[in-house]
Amino acid sequence: MIKAIIVDDEQITRKGLIEFVDWSHLGIDIVGEATDGQEGLELCKKVQPDIAICDVRMPKMDGIELAKAIKSILPQCKIIFLSGYSDTEYLKSAIKLKAVDYIEKPFNLVEFQGLLKRTVEALQQEKQKYLEEQRMKMKMEKSIPYFKNSLIESILQSENIDKYKIQEGLELLNIDFPLNAKYMCCILKSVNKNQHKEILDVVNKIGIKKCMYFISGSKDDEVILLLALKYSDCFKNINSYGNLILMTLNNMQKLSVKGAFGSIVSSIKELKRSYEEAQEAIKSKGYKAKNTIIIYDPNKDKSIIRDIESYIQDNYQNNISINAIASAVYLTPQYLCKLYKKETGETVNDYITKVRIEQSKRLLRDRRYKLYEIADKVGYNDANYYARVFKKITGLNPSEYRDIN
Repeated sequence: MIKAIIVDDEQITRKGLIEFVDWSHLGIDIVGEATDGQEGLELCKKVQPDIAICDVRMPKMDGIELAKAIKSILPQCKIIFLSGYSDTEYLKSAIKLKAVDYIEKPFNLVEFQGLLKRTVEALQQEKQKYLEEQRMKMKMEKSIPYFKNSLIESILQSENIDKYKIQEGLELLNIDFPLNAKYMCCILKSVNKNQHKEILDVVNKIGIKKCMYFISGSKDDEVILLLALKYSDCFKNINSYGNLILMTLNNMQKLSVKGAFGSIVSSIKELKRSYEEAQEAIKSKGYKAKNTIIIYDPNKDKSIIRDIESYIQDNYQNNISINAIASAVYLTPQYLCKLYKKETGETVNDYITKVRIEQSKRLLRDRRYKLYEIADKVGYNDANYYARVFKKITGLNPSEYRDIN
């Protein structure tokens, strides 16, 4: 039902309207009446009507002043003025206040009911329009993360980026992101999964300070930030920006997060490389990366390879596994194998075998050791298996190698 109040200092007018108008048929509920403008204003504050039917001339506060006060607190409230005076100035004031209408006393009941009907229809249309706008807003708000993620994916996966389509996507999402700048990618990962929303909320609230534009979204277990750098020297702020995000997440949300930046690239097409570098950087830190931000360093990979090989050289005589090596250098087993193969061209197991065979060659020169003892000293429990591996690598079996050397 539409709520309405009647404000008039004449009791006969108020009671007559309440009694003779078929309010329920019009879908209107009279929720109060008042005898002057001040009383009417207090009633408005209390019941918040959709329609206020007001006399123009009243004691304490006239209808025009009352209407102004109502509009300041209830902008959508419709005002209908009643008056026994044909006053041009009042009519002008009513028009300025966007009153629905102005009707003179004594008024025609049929005409008045027609006015009320039009007012109810206008309110219903406005309400429907408001609801549609709210529904559309809710749909858009739910869809924005999807569109952002799609935009990020198209930038990171497309070999031939269509800048016009990217620009259309940016305009649709109302994102200010230049297409001719320096760029870099940042990845944030929560130690606990399913916390993308919390991370994105913090990232978006902090915004980009001073010299960066960004697009934020998520993919699998990653929160992704694509950064456009306004100035050539603004990379100085990047690390502090990343640390600010992590600190805020840790302090406000109690989230344990690790993050990494890829290198700065000179075109939007190269953001894919920066993204892949950020992935490598975050993997290379592994389980030590909690609450830290890493900036990609291509030389770090060589340092990690040295750590892997040093561990193997120190432990080749034991029954070492990929998992044990990965744990020692704080990498996942999968990433360790991928990185080692990429950097050396051979597998981790190839290197273990190489070290073991080289060490066994040294021991074979000492005839005090029997072959099964040598096999055991270099990490092989089965002497026959050791012999097969030795021959595969050197072309000789261990006994032949010993005789020659």
